[in-house]
Formats: sequence, C-alpha cells, structure tokens
Amino acid sequence: MRAKVPAWTWRIYPLGRRDGWTLKYWDQDSARREHAIPARYRTESDANEYAAAWIAERMKVTSEERTAKADPPVPGPLGITFRQFAEQWTSGQLNDRYPDHVGMKRTSDDDRQRLRAYVYPVMGDVPLVQLVGAPGLERADEVMSKLPKLSSQTRRHVAQTMHRVFAMATYPARLIPASPLPKGWLPRVKSVQAQAYLYPDEDAKLLACGDVPLVYRLLYGFLAREGCRPSEALRLERNDFDLGRGAVTLDRNKTDDPRAWALSTGAALAFEAWWRRFRVGGVHALVFLQENGTKLDPYDLSADFRTHLRAAGVDRKALFEKSDVRKPVRAYDLRATFVTLSLANGKSEAWVSRRTGHRSSQMINRYRRIAESVAELNLGELLPLNEAIPELSET
Repeated sequence: MRAKVPAWTWRIYPLGRRDGWTLKYWDQDSARREHAIPARYRTESDANEYAAAWIAERMKVTSEERTAKADPPVPGPLGITFRQFAEQWTSGQLNDRYPDHVGMKRTSDDDRQRLRAYVYPVMGDVPLVQLVGAPGLERADEVMSKLPKLSSQTRRHVAQTMHRVFAMATYPARLIPASPLPKGWLPRVKSVQAQAYLYPDEDAKLLACGDVPLVYRLLYGFLAREGCRPSEALRLERNDFDLGRGAVTLDRNKTDDPRAWALSTGAALAFEAWWRRFRVGGVHALVFLQENGTKLDPYDLSADFRTHLRAAGVDRKALFEKSDVRKPVRAYDLRATFVTLSLANGKSEAWVSRRTGHRSSQMINRYRRIAESVAELNLGELLPLNEAIPELSET
C-alpha cells in the first residue's frame, strides 16, 4: 500500500533479508524516482519513518528551488544557522553526505536535547559565518555561563557538543574557515563520582519481584550479567542471538566496534523461555518489548529502575543519595555491577572487555579497587538469570 503526502506518492521496498530498503516515489511532476534508505534503518517501521521525513524535506527543498528561480535567496552557506547545521548532524543527514568523516550518531537524542535546552537559546539562530573567531567564542562562553547547576561531566558533554558542531562546520562541510573554540577550551571533569552497583542479594530481590514488569526484570538481569550499555541492549533484535550456540552479536554500538561473546548459560535459558512466552514479530523484532508490543523508553529507564528497586524492597541509602560525590543509581550502573562483580570473582580483563567493549585497560582499572573490596566481603556471584526470574525458570 502506498503512503501519501500532498502531491507526492511513495513506498518502501526491501532489498533483501539484511540489505535494507529503497524508497520509490512519484514527485509533483509524476516522475518516478528512487532513493536508497541508509542501512542503519533496518526495520520496516524505522525505514518508513525515515522515508516520511525524507519526502517531507525533499518537498520543502523542491518548493524552495522553484521559488529561488524567481527570487534567489542568500546562498545557503552564508545563511545557514548554527541550529540548522546542528540539526543536519543529529538527524543523520551529515552522515549521509559525508560518511567518511561524520559517523552515524549513536547518541543523537542526547545531543539534540542538550542543544535545544542549552545551546540554541544563545546561538541557535545565528548564521555560522557570524560565529567565526571572537563572536563564536563569546557565544560559547555565554552558553557555559548560563548552564544551571550540573555535574562537571554534563557540563563537558554540552561543551563537547558545541565543539563537534563547529569542527564539522569547518571540515568536511567547509562552511567556516576555522572553529572559534581554541585548543584547551573544553572544561575538565573536576571529580569522579562514586560508582554505584548492586549487591547480588539486591539483584536477586529485584528480579524476583512480581510487582516489576517482566520485560524490565529481563533487561536489568541481562545488563548486570552481560555488561553492555542500556542503549545497546534496547536495539538488540532476535536475530542478534544464536541461542542454539549460546552467543550474542552486537553490531551496532556507541564505538562502532562490532563485538560478540558467549552468553551465560542462565541468560540463554532465560531468553528461550521469554521467546516461548512472548511471540511478537519476526527475526528483526526487538528483544526488549513489552508484552503489548511497545518499546521501553530509554529516557525514563533510570527513573523506572529506581522505582522498581524500591518496589522490590531495595533501599540501600547509597543507591539513592545525591551529593557532590555521588548520584542516584541509574540503569547504566548495571554495567558497573557487571564489571565490578566479574573482576571480584576472578574474571580476566579480556573476558570483561569482550562484553563491555571497553577499549583500554584504564577504563576497566577504574573498577579494580572497588572489586577488591567486593572480593573481601565475599558477596558471591549473581544468580543465573533463568533462576533469578521465577517466570522464566525451567522449574
């Protein structure tokens, strides 16, 4: 069935099992055309969303091109604003245009939120060419001075976002001759906050709690036992798992470094039981879907995690404390739980990094001191995932 927008008609077609999709459309002149949908839009719903946005943008561009013949506007490079260019980045358009120099954005939603909340109010509508040199540096400093009370890590994230936009505008876009932000401008992270993690008995309480929806317990248990990032787990599809061999493959991740590893036996058994219970979609269906087929919201995940911990009777003060040296536990800290308990129970750095994707020993060494304390406390290991979740137990 063809989808319609005013004066244009379009439809997407699969290129093959894993080869993506192509968009075929008929424009306002009834001319039949094609456009290759980027490979990262693998599912039909994602491809449809991309196609609808692309068609709407193309209609707008076509309308502007027709208007330009009668009344040419200021050339694009001279008039493009900081906001317009940054939105090309977060939408993936710069990756489509400069695939060799602009990577696919894994954290585009986070960057989009930072830009809208902190950067655009100060410099969003200013043309990039007016931000060359001192004016751009002054605006960037103004953004930083107006930030609310945030952690030093979050302040640096905001600064890095501006720094990256200016760098791409310099090259490969060549819209400005040089970035206005000098070397050394990025703020340093002032302190490392205490790392939160769950004790094995707390994990057991959480995963056994029937008041917590099953899909959330499966996700929390997977993160604590396999070590990937929540954002990576939420993108996993059924065909990324080979339960016959007990393996998982993670091709799409933050560092664009595909990795694969052997699942723990308990995790493999838990997912087999989960898929017998939850039969929605085919091989490209997301793994962590609610039983009504809806996705989990990654932006509510940490708040949900804390709510679920309290519902399970986990009330350790350090998990919920907020201070200059500690922040409330997040779903992301289940990754710290994995690394800490793995090292405490004798797993090697290589074994850990195959699952987490850490590229340097320095990152894993951050967990060693606390892992030594955990080993001294003799806290033990996490229960196998299928045993920890009663609904997914073989018994």
